[in-house]
Amino acid sequence: MTAPDVGIAPDAWIGPYLVAAGLVPAERLPVLASIKDVRLWRSVVDTGLATDAAICAALASHFRLPVAVMASAEPRAVAVLPEAAARKYHVVALALDEKTVRIATCDPRDFAAEQDLGFLTGRDVKLEVASPSAISDKLDEFYRPENSINRLLQGLTPTSVEVQISDTAEERDPALDAPMTKLVDAMISDAVQAGASDIHSEIEAGHVVVRYRVDGILREVMRLPEAAGASLVRRVKIIAGLDVTNSMTPQDGRSSLKVGGQSVDMRVATAPVARRGEKLVIRILNKSNLRASIPALALPPEEESVLMRMLSHREGMVLVTGPTGSGKTTTLYAVLNHLKTGKVNIVTVEDPVEYDVDGISQMQVNEAQGFTFATALRSVLRQDPDIVLVGEIRDGETASIAIQAGLTGHFVFSTLHTNDAVSALVRLRDMGIDSFKLGTVLRGVVAQRLVRRICPQCAVDLPLDEVPEQARPPAGYAGLYAPKRGAGCKGCGGTGYKGRLAVMEMLPIEGAVGGLIESGAPQQAILDASRPTGCGRSGRAA
Repeated sequence: MTAPDVGIAPDAWIGPYLVAAGLVPAERLPVLASIKDVRLWRSVVDTGLATDAAICAALASHFRLPVAVMASAEPRAVAVLPEAAARKYHVVALALDEKTVRIATCDPRDFAAEQDLGFLTGRDVKLEVASPSAISDKLDEFYRPENSINRLLQGLTPTSVEVQISDTAEERDPALDAPMTKLVDAMISDAVQAGASDIHSEIEAGHVVVRYRVDGILREVMRLPEAAGASLVRRVKIIAGLDVTNSMTPQDGRSSLKVGGQSVDMRVATAPVARRGEKLVIRILNKSNLRASIPALALPPEEESVLMRMLSHREGMVLVTGPTGSGKTTTLYAVLNHLKTGKVNIVTVEDPVEYDVDGISQMQVNEAQGFTFATALRSVLRQDPDIVLVGEIRDGETASIAIQAGLTGHFVFSTLHTNDAVSALVRLRDMGIDSFKLGTVLRGVVAQRLVRRICPQCAVDLPLDEVPEQARPPAGYAGLYAPKRGAGCKGCGGTGYKGRLAVMEMLPIEGAVGGLIESGAPQQAILDASRPTGCGRSGRAA
């Protein structure tokens, strides 16, 4: 049978399916579809020929899709889809996980829209059928600015957040009115519970996009109306003690709070962005997550043995190297807790002090006031320290003082930004430190990175042919080799990963290594001499 002329209605394509389903007589279809700019769907419902539910069922049956339950729309799913795209394609996001997003549509044939929505959300799209009127109602409900914050609050886990703010700040800040106050508190609480190390907020495409960094990877968690951006930043500035009237220059601040009974420190950095207001980054320092012990680092036995040999000395210097965010601070705090016996005086110089540790004197650098690493270190050496932690060696002056401290009976720990252990020697030489002093003072160098840990809840065996060739054991290997991959589950948010592990390269300065450093030997010669006593990059990185 030839399909009838379906006219000029914007959704005239549904006509043949309605006729085939017995919902609309074929002879009435041309008239119903002839009204310009009026949906055929609406005309059929208004004339009483079929209900929204009947049309949804007919289309769902033909396209083999489920019928959407609009009341089940999750706030987090709605938040991940920009309003402009939702209105353009007349869709509503219903639910999502790390890999897929369920979207209600009244046009399941629109493959271009499906592709675009997948790109925007970063997920595979699973379509469900809903009526145009139901979608319109939800769009108006979800994307009204006054409802957006309340909607997002419904999707965040309610956990108490206690923060100290001055009364005067509360009185003069209109952003403290509900629901923005509740949103910021809930956002911080949600990030802590998700194990996030950072919260990012910035304006993109007419929205405030909020992302969490979890296990080193940024994940988008919500979108707010652009108009809410200034209020969000203002609220966080109040918490961190920053100047709420200054949006033209970068600011840094911090605050301590209680989240669900956990003690959390929060470092805040704001920066003006051209034509986009202020970008906000919150670093979350959760004291309960600090694995401040050597066993908690979960090192392989051979690496732990090398590290313990480095720590057996009473003077000298041990360096930990790696890029920002590679876990150097965690490793150093674990070392200090191991050495903290009550019989030694431990003093640290940090920028900033990330975690308060009982039994250790911690000093914070304030370069604006002239209290630099170098001046702080000079002061520390007058405090009769046994062990000194210098948060970072940034310049030749700090390096020289730290080296001298290690040569005069103190045990010094510090960090450098280098790609591997042996490059730390080159970096210190570039800062003007003599090779002879380096070979004498150094007890070891540890280079590290963090790699994501496979989620133990969803780990499954990985066939050998799916393992990259460079990660496979050599032919004839008789040891245990059981590669795994994470299938994705609720516990890991569908990523297949949960937590991170430190991958370390150990360079102990033992045997002939010290003499080679003193003589200015090339890096490869130093590495070759260290192999019998050190550890290269851990194989578990694979």
